[in-house]
Amino acid sequence: MLGKFDLMGWLAKHGEETVHAVLDPVMDGLTDQGVTKFAAVGYCFGGKYTVRLAIQKRISLGMIAHPSLLQIPEDLEALKKVTPEIPMLFITCETDQMYGPEKQKVGDDILGNGSTEGEGYKRIYYDGCTHGFAVRGDKSDPKVKFGKEDAFKQTVEW
Repeated sequence: MLGKFDLMGWLAKHGEETVHAVLDPVMDGLTDQGVTKFAAVGYCFGGKYTVRLAIQKRISLGMIAHPSLLQIPEDLEALKKVTPEIPMLFITCETDQMYGPEKQKVGDDILGNGSTEGEGYKRIYYDGCTHGFAVRGDKSDPKVKFGKEDAFKQTVEW
């Protein structure tokens, strides 16, 4: 339990069936209205679903920041099969219990060197930042402020 928020209880109630029960009808409805391309941005919990949508070829472009709950290496190996067709930007940081440096290295080994978007995969690393920085970073810390603001800029440009 984190503060008064029961993260594990929330996760138990928000599995793939629950997420797709909301996500799929929205995407299907927009497709029915003529939308032909989707991009996805996933922070933390949403990172898993952005990767899965890319694997399913339901999106044309994706960005994930400090992703959680990815199956490593399985999700990354499946993602490799659709890149560069579906370019993916990974926003990562120094201290991350869910996608830390070891998993980042596995991602780079599978998806490419991560330094260029030419292979359909780009990873940007923010030193001095921790999991969640791109959403709720402490802007009084210069490294975190830069990371939070630059992650937003990089996402928009991607």
